[in-house]
Amino acid sequence: MDLLELTVLLTVHPEVIKLLDWNKLVTFCDLVWWLKAEISAVQPPGDATAPLSLPSHIEDFFAAVFSLATGDIKRLWVALRQLAWEGEKTGTLQQRHAQELLPLFLKYGKQFDLGFYNLRPPTRVCSDPRCTKKPKKRARLADDSYGVKQSMLGEARSHDIVIFTRDLGPVPAKATSLYCRGCKTRYYHNYFVHDRASTRTYYSDPPPFIQIAQHISSEVCEDIANSMVLSWTSATNAAEIYNLAECPGELVAELNLDSKLSKHLTTVQAWDASFTHSLLLHHQKHGTTLELDHNAPRSPALQARNLMMVGPGQEERSHACDLCCWVHENKDGEAGMLHRHKP
Repeated sequence: MDLLELTVLLTVHPEVIKLLDWNKLVTFCDLVWWLKAEISAVQPPGDATAPLSLPSHIEDFFAAVFSLATGDIKRLWVALRQLAWEGEKTGTLQQRHAQELLPLFLKYGKQFDLGFYNLRPPTRVCSDPRCTKKPKKRARLADDSYGVKQSMLGEARSHDIVIFTRDLGPVPAKATSLYCRGCKTRYYHNYFVHDRASTRTYYSDPPPFIQIAQHISSEVCEDIANSMVLSWTSATNAAEIYNLAECPGELVAELNLDSKLSKHLTTVQAWDASFTHSLLLHHQKHGTTLELDHNAPRSPALQARNLMMVGPGQEERSHACDLCCWVHENKDGEAGMLHRHKP
């Protein structure tokens, strides 16, 4: 967020500073940026502009956070929506703001059906080009017409989850899936599944959070895989290291999670995180699509990947260097190569 622009904006809307002081105004804009995907759910697909009004549950969340009436939140939104919407945060700045905002979600998020992270599918329209069937109930379509193009996804289902993160430990979150009535496919944050299929088809780009039994950030998946490969750390020890290093006791106590949701990373989840993340990276590198069966989630995919890596699948197998090869010319001037083998 541009602080200079905020200063200029306050001269145009002096009533805003009467509602919140400077620090709380910055927090308001940070929360808008953090909840941008959730707020965008009220907009038509493809519309990247800030909506004219906030969703009611987010409006109520802001009212609780800042101890204001919803009417005051509406006035703040009118004045600040464009500036807050266009803010960008990357790297350490994003991490710092995440640490500052987390306590607000721990205190107020659950009662307004908000997690610190709110995961949604990467698309809000059906991505299957074969899905041209007109839905029975004439579902609204992406171009605001009916029955001729891909359907907007609907029938949202949400549930509470835990995300195991590198910097914040386990944090409460919400996962929302959407449904296409045209081809009867449900879209999740990581993949989509057809009603009559038992196969999960993953999206081409690895997501920031990998869905296992719970959700695990890609950074944690990478850490687990590296520890296994470089120091031969077992999955049990990798999980225990995470639980000891990344799960502050006071934070876990404040999570206020459903008793069915684990606050600690398990050995099975550590294995699943390492395998699934590695498979996603492998398929992204080769431009292929990862498909996993519900009943045998990874075994066939891992076997296929191992067979591909045998022999020429190893990147360095066919290389030549001075340490392992000796190039020479025969009497006819033809170049030859000898491979050096260690005894």
